[in-house]
Amino acid sequence: MKYIFLDTETGGLDPSKNALLTVGMVVQGDDGDILGTLHLNIHPEDFIVEADALLINKINMMDHLEKALSRKDAARSISAWVSHYFGEKKPHVVGHNTSFDLGFLDQLFRETNTPIPYSYRSLDTMGNALFIKSLGVSVGDKLGLEALMSFYGIHLPDHETLHNALTDAKMTRLVFLAQQSQLSSLLSKNPLRWVLNFFKKGGSHNTSCLKCALKDDELIRYKTALGGIAQSVHYGDSQIAKQALGLISK
Repeated sequence: MKYIFLDTETGGLDPSKNALLTVGMVVQGDDGDILGTLHLNIHPEDFIVEADALLINKINMMDHLEKALSRKDAARSISAWVSHYFGEKKPHVVGHNTSFDLGFLDQLFRETNTPIPYSYRSLDTMGNALFIKSLGVSVGDKLGLEALMSFYGIHLPDHETLHNALTDAKMTRLVFLAQQSQLSSLLSKNPLRWVLNFFKKGGSHNTSCLKCALKDDELIRYKTALGGIAQSVHYGDSQIAKQALGLISK
């Protein structure tokens, strides 16, 4: 399945008043390879850039402004880039604390009257980590991107640093792949146990986390198992199981 991996660097925490400064995106193809990347500087225009934010992302605003697109041009560029790889389809976005990044991107598209080019359904490596941890499986003590990279043995390439939007998007992809592998390993050892724990602890919110861990040729087999779970657990979980079963079968 194709995904867009996303990260942003911003001028603060509030998308209604703080600037979206940079966007980094990576397209992963069905075979897992990177098909393309995008890295844009965006002019803050009337939005606020806070000094504390610049201390974290280390953006030099003078250099930044030399290459910055207007907000309207940035929205159009992102939309055209997504369309190049996905056509009319709206892809799923994967991020680390994805709601933060999408909050700024959604604001950009709304304000510039540009149709949002991605699905409203997204995946989140931080959410995946919380879910895996809820099953009693270790993902380390901290859930930040750098901490998860350390846990999964992922190293930054030479001459790259975190808090660069494109680098962070690339690292998010590697964490996501490591989480897929971790979940696949758990499922292969005792699939019914972990699928049952999924419904009891994760619920429909984390259906995508389970789905991404299952290979296509496993879906039919697990669909049968999930149908039995839907009948065997109490009513609340049964409803969640039915919802998740519908999503998994898509």
